[in-house]
Amino acid sequence: MGDDHDDHGHDDHGHDDDSVLDPHAWLNPQVAMVWTRHIALVLRSLDPENEAAYLANADATVARLIQLDQEIAAQMADLPRGGVLVPHDAYQYFGQRYDVPTVGTISLSDAASPNPAQIAKLRDLVREDGISCVLSDPQTRREWVDLVRDGSNARTAIADPMGTAFAPGPDHYEQTLRAIAAAYAQCLGG
Repeated sequence: MGDDHDDHGHDDHGHDDDSVLDPHAWLNPQVAMVWTRHIALVLRSLDPENEAAYLANADATVARLIQLDQEIAAQMADLPRGGVLVPHDAYQYFGQRYDVPTVGTISLSDAASPNPAQIAKLRDLVREDGISCVLSDPQTRREWVDLVRDGSNARTAIADPMGTAFAPGPDHYEQTLRAIAAAYAQCLGG
């Protein structure tokens, strides 16, 4: 992802370091499918006696991921198109997978604070480019989202890449991605 960071649509909006990698690859179910298959192969090599179980579990997981991916793709296909301003640089895998581009980030990471000039620049971007969606998340201060949206008709919704609202368990990943898709739909007005 690092080599094409400029290509994902927000090279000069909200941060200055184009060398940063987005480690949130799990937000693309197609990446999760590749990882699932790879993990099964590694487990098979470490524990050949349980090869059948690892491969069967991987096949079942990939089938669920295919269904999830198709469900989200159908939901996203019907949304109004337009850029999304995100709270921090965590959503590029999701946005690229479902053709919902990120046009800027409030902060580079959930551990960084934007400065007043960045907030002003993003607020101008929202107003001048007619950005209709400024996402929020539990890791980013809500005040920043409100400042960026100030004086515009941009909507907001909470998207949580960590799925903190859901109990850990076998459905956590699917619940998290469905909730992110619902947040995009709400925010974009779909």
